[in-house]
Amino acid sequence: MSSAVAAGDATRLRSATHALKGSSANLGLPALAAGCRELQQLSETGDISTAASLLTRLSEVFADTKHQLETAAFRNSGI
Repeated sequence: MSSAVAAGDATRLRSATHALKGSSANLGLPALAAGCRELQQLSETGDISTAASLLTRLSEVFADTKHQLETAAFRNSGI
C-alpha cells in the first residue's frame, strides 16, 4: 500500500486495501477493516493525495492489532 501511495497509483491502492479489508473482516478485526474501507473509498475517487495520512493511521491500527493478537496467542499458548 505504501508503494502505491508513493507512486500515486490509485488502482493498486484500491486492490491492496480491498484484499486486506476482506481478510480483516473475515478474521473479526473491525478496526483494521474500517481503516481499509476508508482508504479503499478514497482510492476509488482516483485522488489519493490525502492517502498518506490515512495510511499512517492504518499502520498504527495494524501495529496495535498485531500486538493484541500476539498477546492473546501467548496467553493461550500455555507457555
